[in-house]
Amino acid sequence: MRGWLGIIASACAAAWACAAFAAAADAPWIGTVTVKHVVAAASPDNNFAVLTNLLDSATESIHTSVYQLDNLAIGEAYERALGRGVKVQILLEGSPIPKIPQAELYIAKRLTSRGAKVHFYDRAKDSDRGTRTFKYFHNKFTVVDGRRAIVGSANYGNNGHPVDNSFGNREWEVVLDDSNAAQLFDEAFNHDRGLTGEWAAYGSSPRYKADPSFDPSQPKTRSGHYEARLEPFDAYDVPTKTVFAPENSLDDSPMLAVLEHAQETVDVEQLNLETYWGGKPYNPETEDSPLIKSLLSLARAGKAVRILLNNDAVFHEPQPKPLAGVLDLMALFDELPEHLFRGVDDDSDDEPKPKRDNYATREYLGKIAQRENLRIAVRLLDFKNCGLGVLHNKAMIVDGNVTFVSSLNWGESPMKFNREAGVLLKSSPIATYYSKAFEYDWRCSGRPRSFF
Repeated sequence: MRGWLGIIASACAAAWACAAFAAAADAPWIGTVTVKHVVAAASPDNNFAVLTNLLDSATESIHTSVYQLDNLAIGEAYERALGRGVKVQILLEGSPIPKIPQAELYIAKRLTSRGAKVHFYDRAKDSDRGTRTFKYFHNKFTVVDGRRAIVGSANYGNNGHPVDNSFGNREWEVVLDDSNAAQLFDEAFNHDRGLTGEWAAYGSSPRYKADPSFDPSQPKTRSGHYEARLEPFDAYDVPTKTVFAPENSLDDSPMLAVLEHAQETVDVEQLNLETYWGGKPYNPETEDSPLIKSLLSLARAGKAVRILLNNDAVFHEPQPKPLAGVLDLMALFDELPEHLFRGVDDDSDDEPKPKRDNYATREYLGKIAQRENLRIAVRLLDFKNCGLGVLHNKAMIVDGNVTFVSSLNWGESPMKFNREAGVLLKSSPIATYYSKAFEYDWRCSGRPRSFF
């Protein structure tokens, strides 16, 4: 039994930890299927059109499970579906950091008034998530008509799915055009929706009601100088495995198995990558990140490892009016890393600890690479030079053959306690497609000390 499972099983310091531990035994949403047709998409290049086209294709039902939905243009796609008689159900995180965007509540209000069922994953109280099955409801997927699913790293926000593709977050997202694959995601949706006492409908309390003063006419999009390079890409008969946290993100993890058995190369893009875990109430003992350990083991075995991480300086950039301040930054960038809001979450404390942000990870791995002469390199996204927003991706490419597309940040909470979703795709053409995006991001983020 892995260390963290032993800690949870013996102590169960939080209810969501105990529930997550128990849930792994029976998860029909975990499976392997050969997907007949996959559409690979990326942000800011093309994923807004891919998502809204999928929503516009719905004739019967739409089941969406996403951390955040505050892009008004996406909201309009749901409204169009409701106008066609499509049954719409949406599950959202009720306690995002730092708070629910007013645009999301406005969208929920409009959709509810037209017959949609919109629910928020409810908090227990201001400072406690301890009675919830999951710490955060952080996955990002939609199932349309029970026949097609879309899953990836992007929230349904202005920069996760930008209308103007000259600026946006770096995200990867795939459509699984296959009823067997869609059924797996619908299993997860139905399970999560059935968690008794953990959901609150829109309008059920002041917390889940739109502010009447919210002005939807304010500009919410931003243009930039990114030149879209990718069109959506079609692949066929793709062997696919589902990865859901917490069920198979660590124990029996196909993602870790693929990573650990890499033969030549591993390319990783991540919003954040912690060097160590623990030091929190639910896991007071610190431990090495198993992901960092795997990456270092590969490098020590002679494999070439490249890791591209978000540069948190992007969150401190001055923003064009009317977007200003922390809450507006959240609306612009869709999702901020938890470490930027220490003191907001119930897991924080006042004890000083070594930093575990991306700067610290780059320095930590860089020193080891230099000392041991390893082929492992870490860069932070040069968002200005690349013309991008946040590197919000949670992905990897292994040996130019297997691609991981997901909502999973590579930290302790996402891997152990959140609801997260992703897929492993065994397809050289898909890996080649996403390698084009990775190579662009890697090269435009180059710094002399970051090269092999």
